Amino acid sequence: MDAILNGSYSQAREDRFVASIMSQRVAAVVVTYNLSEANMRALSAWDVPLIFVDCPSPAGFEQYSSVTTDSYAGSFDIGMHLAGHGYKRWAFVGHTATWSTRLPRQDGFQAAARETGCTVDVLEGANASVTAREAVTTYLMERPRTEWPEVFYASNTVLLHGIFEALRLLSVSVPRDIAVVAFDDFEWAEMLNPPVTVVDQDITMIGRAAGTFLMRALKDKDQKRGESFVLKPSLRIRQSCGCGLAHKTSIR
Repeated sequence: MDAILNGSYSQAREDRFVASIMSQRVAAVVVTYNLSEANMRALSAWDVPLIFVDCPSPAGFEQYSSVTTDSYAGSFDIGMHLAGHGYKRWAFVGHTATWSTRLPRQDGFQAAARETGCTVDVLEGANASVTAREAVTTYLMERPRTEWPEVFYASNTVLLHGIFEALRLLSVSVPRDIAVVAFDDFEWAEMLNPPVTVVDQDITMIGRAAGTFLMRALKDKDQKRGESFVLKPSLRIRQSCGCGLAHKTSIR
């Protein structure tokens, strides 16, 4: 269930979704966003199995299982990898802060920067490619090239698209001029030029775990406490971070 439209969260849209699925008498619900307390109480009273994916079960509703990724660890690891390239100036483009995945990704990245003596500028990309493109374009145009970051980290693939669009419009070469990495792998990541380095949260494993929890919940609707499964992501190192590049020239 998704209450996000055009990059913005809508409580009214969430309310309509909840009312619709209750009227359809669905057997179970998979949720990827923390619902309002009122909607959580309505679904709980209806006694339908809920599984939370990419967000933890809300406080007070621990009877529902959740499948999440250790976003902090993944972002810390990608930061340490970038530090190994010698990049000192980083920029983080984040999705909407009300999503539970936003702050762990930002915090992990900033922790790696502190540990390695690097700096991080934080840009707000909401959850739309156009917003990310505008944020990155404005950010770069307001600075002399000597103060541009050496790498952008997109907190999801929607924002990655916006970053690439902005850099293309400004004739910035990736990774020769600025490196780009992102959270979450996608099927065409290796087909881009250059192939994109990502934090891979293994969506296949997430789906399997969620399916397993869902089947258990359908069989045992009286369970008092759900299960929590946290996956450790891995890095998929490709060329957009600068790996495999014979030499890196400067545009500064």
